Amino acid sequence: MKFRDPRELSTKLVIYTFITIFLQLTAFKKSFSPNKLFCCRNFILNTYLYISLMVSITLLTTTLINYFIIKPKQDGKKSPLYNTLISPYTSIFIFIVLMGMLFLPIIYNPPINYGLTVWRHIWMYLFTFLFGITLSSIYIVYSAESIDNIMLITLLVTIGVTLLVYLKPSLIFILKLSNILIGGLFCLIALLIVNIFFRSTKLYHLISFAGIVIFTGLLLYDSKIIMMASELCVDYGQKLANKDLLTSEMLTKYRRVKDFRIMMQQLKSTSYTRPDYINYGLRVYLDIINLFIYMLRLMGESRFN
Repeated sequence: MKFRDPRELSTKLVIYTFITIFLQLTAFKKSFSPNKLFCCRNFILNTYLYISLMVSITLLTTTLINYFIIKPKQDGKKSPLYNTLISPYTSIFIFIVLMGMLFLPIIYNPPINYGLTVWRHIWMYLFTFLFGITLSSIYIVYSAESIDNIMLITLLVTIGVTLLVYLKPSLIFILKLSNILIGGLFCLIALLIVNIFFRSTKLYHLISFAGIVIFTGLLLYDSKIIMMASELCVDYGQKLANKDLLTSEMLTKYRRVKDFRIMMQQLKSTSYTRPDYINYGLRVYLDIINLFIYMLRLMGESRFN
């Protein structure tokens, strides 16, 4: 859909705003216990509410920037913030901030309480807002109709992957592939850096296709982790003897277990998870956004053609 009329864009803004407010209110209502901490009740629903909320905030941000900064410039009007938006210094600054925000929970991870929960929500709003600013440049490069089409394709792929994981969990036993996916991700980053200097069209398309494959695999993996975490979830405040908090490293010893049910039985006797919806949601959110970006790179219609 091309924005031939500003009213079409303003309608989109209203829709995204309404969806964002609705998702936030629903997430607050469903995911909190009386002590104002996340609870395990409706684990999967709550996680996907937060995933949808993160995506919605990012889409709302990109649409706002397109409406107030990019579209006026494309129509030949004055747009004072346009040069700031496309400046490489702005991109580098936002990238550094986003990387710092990603590593902050790893470096500083105190015991959960109500105050920390509030700050983590503020962290989520800021992260998805900044990511939306960086993503808004797609409206400079690609046509609005192309962007909308790729959004729809990404949505369908995400729904398909999610249904496959939850309806046929025994078929999606990809713990053995985690090292391959992570290794592929590092190779992808290396190729992106190399192609900055070579500017090869063939390598560009190869990178885009590889990105789609890798992030689809990561979406499968992270969706499976959410399903597993929902079965192992224990509310904050409950202490369990002889059990450890589940980590990615702990899953490595189950790579050779072929039966998913047997693995879950063993995990339930030794491990537990907490209802950390922002953390679980962030992983899938990043998979979806990156999948969308690489699909757009491969199939998007450039404005300059």
